[in-house]
Amino acid sequence: MTRLLLLFSFVLPAFPQSVPSGAVDLPLPEFARFMEIVCPGHHDAQTCAVCPPESGRARSSLGWQLVAITFGHFTAPQAKEALMSTQGCASHAEGWGGSFLLRDDGRGYQKVWYRGGYSASDCKKLKASDGRDVLICEAGDMHFGVGDEYLYLLDLNWIDPDTHWPTRLFFLINDTLASCVTLDGYAVIGYIDAVKFSTEPGSGKIGIAVTAHAGKALLPPKVLDDCNLNSKPLADEYKPVIATKSLLFRFTFDGSNVRPVPDNPPLNGIEPTVPVTSYYVPKAGHPVKLRR
Repeated sequence: MTRLLLLFSFVLPAFPQSVPSGAVDLPLPEFARFMEIVCPGHHDAQTCAVCPPESGRARSSLGWQLVAITFGHFTAPQAKEALMSTQGCASHAEGWGGSFLLRDDGRGYQKVWYRGGYSASDCKKLKASDGRDVLICEAGDMHFGVGDEYLYLLDLNWIDPDTHWPTRLFFLINDTLASCVTLDGYAVIGYIDAVKFSTEPGSGKIGIAVTAHAGKALLPPKVLDDCNLNSKPLADEYKPVIATKSLLFRFTFDGSNVRPVPDNPPLNGIEPTVPVTSYYVPKAGHPVKLRR
C-alpha cells in the first residue's frame, strides 16, 4: 500500500528538522478522508483548492497544503482529537499557515475550528501535568534577511495575550550570513543541530537538550559586497565562512511550561549570546559545502 508522510516546513526557508516528529504516517485514502472533513469536494490527498472561511484569505484561490497530522488529547484528557497543520491561506505574520482541530465525539472526526498562525508541523508530543497533550515544535523564518530557527511549546489551552497564539518560544537562534547582511554590525551564523528529550529521574519532568552551532564576525565592506549573490558570477564561491562553536542548552518541561536550567551558556532572554569567532573567504574554484 502506498504511504505518504507529509512533513514540510510551514515557513520559509526550509531547514533540517531537529525535533523528532510525532506526525502520523497514514495510507493515502486516510489522508484523503481527513481532507474531506475540512475541504469537502475541493481536495486531493494533501492539497485543498479553497481557503478556510475563517482565514484571512477566504476568497483566495491559491489554496493550501497539508503539512502534518498529529493525534492526541489537546484540549482535555479524554478528548480524541487530531491537529492538522497546513501551509497556505495565511500571511507571513501568521507563519504562512495554520491548523484545523478535529474531534471525534463517537460519531467520527468533525472539524472544531481553523486558526491561522497555529503551526504544528515539526513537533513532538509531551504529556502535560493535567493529562492533556502539548507539543514541542521547531520552525524557522526570515525577516529583512535575518533568518532564525526557534523552538516553542504549543498548548491549545493557553493563549499568548500579545500574539493570540498558543505558542511560548523558549529558544531562538539567528543567521544573517545566508543573506549577506549584518546584525548589530556582525555577520552571524547560527543553527540548531539536534533536540533530544529524556525523562529526569525521580521527578517525572522531561529534559530537553538543544545542541546548536553559532559564531559571528566583523566582515570588511568588500567581503560583504562580494558575498552578495548579484555581485559576481559564481558568487557562492566568494561567500565568507564564519567559524562556529558548539553550544549545549538544557531546558526542563515541568508539565506546564519549558524552563531553562541554571547552568546554561549565556542567554539573552531566549537567544544565545553568540561568540565572536573568525572568518575566511574561500578561493574561487573551491566552493564551500554549506551547512550540513
